[in-house]
Order: sequence, then structure tokens, then C-alpha cells
Amino acid sequence: MIDYIHDHIGESLELGSISRAAGLSEFHFARLFKAATGATSFQFVTRTRMELAKQLLRKTRLPIFEIAERVGYQKPSHFSARFRAVLGCGPDAYRKSARR
Repeated sequence: MIDYIHDHIGESLELGSISRAAGLSEFHFARLFKAATGATSFQFVTRTRMELAKQLLRKTRLPIFEIAERVGYQKPSHFSARFRAVLGCGPDAYRKSARR
């Protein structure tokens, strides 16, 4: 399922869609996923999205709204808020500090 998450990171990845792809109930999938990874699917998806966003911010000149879309956020404001909550700074500030 980790490959599925990486392959579909730009899409809506909610527990229901991931568990259906795995052919398991949400409850069973959630339990197995947490046991295997040590994180909930939400935590894992968020971490994966943030890692990809950090790469894109460091290595490209893509606008933040496009990075937000590529990592699965339809609203740039939601992406920026989530980025700030996880990393302690906004995407703009991260990009500036990463380029120094």
C-alpha cells in the first residue's frame, strides 16, 4: 500500500479509498497499516506529501499553488496551513531558506 500511496500522492487519499484499493475494511486496514508503519494512514500520507513538497520547493521554481496540487491539496491555503503545522514555517519561507 505504500507504493499505492506514492503512486497516487496527488489524489485524494483518504482511509476509505486506500482501504478499498487494498481490498480491506477501513478498520482492518487501519489496524494493519499502523502496525506495519507505526503511523496512521493520515500521518503517513501527510508526511509523504510534505517530503515531496520540500523537494519541489528546493529543486524547482514551480509556483506554490502548483506544488500544492501536485502533492494532493486542492486549495493552496490548506497546503500552506498544513505545511506550516508540520514544518513550523510556510512554503515560501522554506523555499527561501533552502536556497541559501
